[in-house]
Amino acid sequence: MRNKIMTLAMVALAWVTIACQPVKAPDYITLSSDKTINAVWQAKTYDVVFTANTAWTATCSESFFSLNRTSGNDGTIALVLSVLENTADAARTGTVTIKAGDAIETITVNQDPVGETSEEQSMSVNFLAQTIKVATSAKATKAESTQDWVQVGEILDDGVVFSVTENGTGAQRSAFLSVMLGKHTIKVTLKQEPESGTLSNPKVSYLGHKAHIYDSENGYSTFGQFQLAFDSEYGKVNLVVNVNPNSTSETIDPTTVPTGLFVVDASAKYDDKTFTVAGEYATSFSINGTDYAVIDGEISIQTEGDGYKVKATLQDATEKIHVYTYTGALGTVTKDDMASVVDGTPSYSNYYTYFAGNNYIWSVTLFYSAAPSASSEYVSWVTFKLVQPAGESTEFPTGTFSYKAIDYSSASTGYVETTVGTFDLSGNTLKQDGFRVNRGALIITKADGKYTFALRSNITTYTYYDENGNYVGTPTDLKTFDWNPTTTFAIPDAGAGVMATPDTDEVIFTKSPTPDARYVGNWFGHLYGTNPEGEGGNPAWNAFYFGWTNAQEYTIYLSVNTDVAWTYEKNFSNRYCNTPVPAGTYTFSNEPGAQTLLPTKSRCYFKNNYTGTTYRINGGSITLTDTHITFNNVTGMQTSTGKVCTFKGEFDTTCYYHQDRSTNATQKAAMEIVPVQGPAQ
Repeated sequence: MRNKIMTLAMVALAWVTIACQPVKAPDYITLSSDKTINAVWQAKTYDVVFTANTAWTATCSESFFSLNRTSGNDGTIALVLSVLENTADAARTGTVTIKAGDAIETITVNQDPVGETSEEQSMSVNFLAQTIKVATSAKATKAESTQDWVQVGEILDDGVVFSVTENGTGAQRSAFLSVMLGKHTIKVTLKQEPESGTLSNPKVSYLGHKAHIYDSENGYSTFGQFQLAFDSEYGKVNLVVNVNPNSTSETIDPTTVPTGLFVVDASAKYDDKTFTVAGEYATSFSINGTDYAVIDGEISIQTEGDGYKVKATLQDATEKIHVYTYTGALGTVTKDDMASVVDGTPSYSNYYTYFAGNNYIWSVTLFYSAAPSASSEYVSWVTFKLVQPAGESTEFPTGTFSYKAIDYSSASTGYVETTVGTFDLSGNTLKQDGFRVNRGALIITKADGKYTFALRSNITTYTYYDENGNYVGTPTDLKTFDWNPTTTFAIPDAGAGVMATPDTDEVIFTKSPTPDARYVGNWFGHLYGTNPEGEGGNPAWNAFYFGWTNAQEYTIYLSVNTDVAWTYEKNFSNRYCNTPVPAGTYTFSNEPGAQTLLPTKSRCYFKNNYTGTTYRINGGSITLTDTHITFNNVTGMQTSTGKVCTFKGEFDTTCYYHQDRSTNATQKAAMEIVPVQGPAQ
C-alpha cells in the first residue's frame, strides 16, 4: 500500500512540472504587401512589407529583379524590390521566397514584355569634334543617326557612343538620333553650334611691307600691312590685312587701323583691301594648340562708336568655316617695321665705276644724318651697285631697276648687292649689322644735274656673328626699308671713276673702306709665346688679326704679332676693348717675332670681292698709326697659279674695337702659321 502511494505521488509531481512549462508559439510571416507583383516593362521599384516573429532570409529566383536586403531579425520589415527594364518581346516571371524559422512565404513577380513606347531628349554641343553618349538602362539593340556628321560608335551596356565631327559650316546644324531598346525608342535632337568665337585682348601692329615686295618687269608694288592679333576661347587669331596705295588714291597711315572689307589676296601681289594667307606674316588661327592656315574668307573692319567692329569669316585648308567677332577699342597701333621712312639729309660718300666682263659697274654710297624714327634703329647709309652694258652712255643711269643677283659677265641691267646699314642704340650698345636687299625696286631720277634715289625693298641680315666671332648663320627675319628722300645731290661724271679690270698686278688703295665694310678686330693674347728676351723686362708678345670686308672692293685680313705692352680691358659696352692695335711697322715673316706680319692659316690675305681671287700675303710690310694704315709694297700670291699682286697706298682707319679670342679654340686654330711658298715679287 505504501509503495502504491509513493508511486502516485511521483506521477503527480511530474505532471505538475510539465504543466508549469510555457508553450512555444509557431513561426509565422505575415505579408502586408501583395503576394503578386505585376511589374511594368520599364525599370521600376516595388515595396515588399512583412512581419516575422523570428530571424528571416529572402531569396530571388531570377536575375531581372533584386532586393535591397536579404536577411534580418524579427519585427516589421520593409524591403525594396528593384525590377530591371524588360527589352524583350516576351513576359517574364519569378518568385521571392521569404523564410522565418519554419514559416515560408512566396511572392510572385510578373513583368510585362516591352511595349511600343518612346521618350524624347535634347542635347547641344560646341563646334569642336567630339564624342557624346546617350545613356540607357540596358544595352541597346540598335542606334541610328539622320546626318553623316554624326556617326554611331560603340554600343555599351549603359549607353550608345556617337562621334561628332567639327562644325565648319559657319551655321548651327541639327541631327536626330535614335536609340532602340526592344520596342522602346529614345529619340534625341542634337544641335551643334558653329564656331563663332568672341575675340579679346587685341594687339594691333603696323608691319610695314615686312613680308615681301612684289616686283615684275612692269615695275614694283609697295604696300602696308597691319596685323590684328586676338585671343579666342580656344586659342589665338591673327589677321594680316594689306593697304596698297599703288592701286588706290589712299595713303598709308601707320598709326590708324584700316577699315573696309578685306578679301583673300589670291594673286599674292598684296593688292589693296586684301588679307594675306601665305608667308611669314599671314592670317591664321589656332584651336586647342593646333595651328590652322587660312585659304579663303573675308575680314570686315568697321568703326563703331569710339571703337571698331571686326568680323572674320575664315576658311581653313579643309574648307571648314570659322567665324570670329570683336567689338570695342583696338588700342594703340605699335610699329613693327624697320624705320620705314628716312627723313635725313643725304651726303655723297664715294662713287666709281670699273670695267668688268664687258659691263660698267657703278657703286654709290649715301650717308644720312637722320634721327631715329623707330625706338632703337634707323638707316644711316646705303650702298648700291648697278650693272650697265659697256658701250652705252657713261652717264650715271636713271630709271626703275628691279633687284637681280649679280652677274658681271652678262649684259643685263639692274641694281645688285644693295646693302643697308643700321645702328642699334638700345642699351647703349653699338651694333653694326649689315642687311641685304632680297627683293624690291630702286628708282633713280635726275633733274637740274642732281639725282634722287628711292629704294623700296625687303632686307634681311646677311651675316651674323656671336660674341665669340663665330658665324652662326643667316637669319630669316625680314625687315622693311622704304627710303624715299626728298633731297637731291650731285654725282661726279662717270669717266673719272673708271677702273681697270678687277684682277691686276698692282692695287693702290686711296679710299677708306665703305660703311658697308664690316671691320673685324680680335686679340689672341700671348698666342705665339713670350718675347725670348723678356727676362730683361720686355713684355710678352700679343697677337691680333683685323681687317675690312670692303676696302676699295677688296676684303683684307691681317695677322700681326707685337712686343709692345698692351692690355685687354673691356672698356666698350663691357664686351669690347677699344684700345687700338699698337702703332708701328709690321714686316712680313714666316716666323713669329716682334712687329711681324704673319701668314696665318686663314687670316692674312687680300681677296677681290668681284672675281673671288685670293692672294695670301708673302712679303712687304704695313705701318699703323692711331688713325691710318699704309701698305708698303705688300705682296700677295695666288697659291694655285703663283700669280703675284702688289698692294700699295693708304687709307684712314682706326684698328680698335677688339674682342677677346685668347681662349677660343676655333678662332685660335685659324691663327696657325702656314708659311707661304714661293718668293715675294
